[in-house]
Formats: sequence, C-alpha cells, structure tokens
Amino acid sequence: MQNRGISCGECGRRLHRARAGGQRAYHCGKNQSNSDPRAQKSPAATRRNSTPEWQKFDYKLRWLERFTARAAELVNSPDPVVLAGDYNVLPEELDVYNPAGWEADALFRPETRQAYRRLLTQGWTDALRHLNPGKQVFTFWDYTSGAWRRNAGLRIDHLLLNPAATQRLTGAGVDRHVRGWEKTSDHAPTWVTLRDE
Repeated sequence: MQNRGISCGECGRRLHRARAGGQRAYHCGKNQSNSDPRAQKSPAATRRNSTPEWQKFDYKLRWLERFTARAAELVNSPDPVVLAGDYNVLPEELDVYNPAGWEADALFRPETRQAYRRLLTQGWTDALRHLNPGKQVFTFWDYTSGAWRRNAGLRIDHLLLNPAATQRLTGAGVDRHVRGWEKTSDHAPTWVTLRDE
C-alpha cells in the first residue's frame, strides 16, 4: 500500500491517498471542521463489495490482509491516526437490519468479519461501536426497496483510531439526516471528534 500526501481540490486540506490493489480512496474531512487536522493524515478505505463472485471475494480478503499489514505500521504512531472509510464489512449482527438475510453476503461472511477483528486486535478502536455499545447505528441505506424509509440500514463505514487518537476521542456519530436529502449518497457522513492536546 502506498500513501502519498495530496491536498483536497475543494478545501485545500492536506490529505493522503491510499492505494491498494488498484483502488484509490481520498478523505478530506471537509464536513468535519471540528476534527483535529493532524488526524486527517490517515488513509481512507474504500472496499469492494465483491458479491457474489468468489474470485472477487478472495480479492477482498487479500486486500484486507494488505490493509491490515499497513495498519500495523501505523497503530503505534505517537500521532493520532484515523483509518476512515467504507470498509464494506458488517462486523456484528447489530450492524445490519436483518442479519439472517445477509449471512451469505461478502459483507457479513465469517471470513470478512474475522479479517476485521484481526485489524482491531492490533490496537485499533472502532470509534462508533466504542461510543455506542449495544446500539444499532447505521451508516448506509441502499437506494432500493425503500431502505431509508424502513431504516433497513447497514454499518459499513468505519472510523478506526490508534491508541493516540483514542485517548483524545470525545465524540463519534453519523449525520443520518443527510441520507434523507434529495439526490444524496446512500452513505451518511460519519465522523469523529478528537480533543486538542
């Protein structure tokens, strides 16, 4: 995985581009003006869904392995690091509106969930789950079948914090009302707030 500094074309903030397996992802934190800009130097993750083709599912698992290896290099940084993005992983039953209906999906397969847990065991904190234990929090509602209206959501966008960032964590949430806007993304903005040192 390569990580190169770039600036956001809209707001000029310093960003990093994450590249793995030919995919690129950017995170500017444009709508997170209260966030610590130093924490925004971490790569964003954009995962392929890879359902139902098993060749693509194997690719997804290999990508997660490479991402986990890169994360291991960052977890013990003395600076706050946030791995933010759409992981396309449903870590727990609580993260999906209908777990039984998702058992065969790549997002919820045991192999995918185990890969995510291996990432967490390095010392990363899942900010949304950490501040919302036992609560159903969704970040994504599909455009089809009235998913938004029925609150048939998923939590696939994750904000993982290294210990330095976790010590400064004061808030995390989802601006779910944005998903209800006309012609908006099927993902709602997901954010963390870190206090200054």
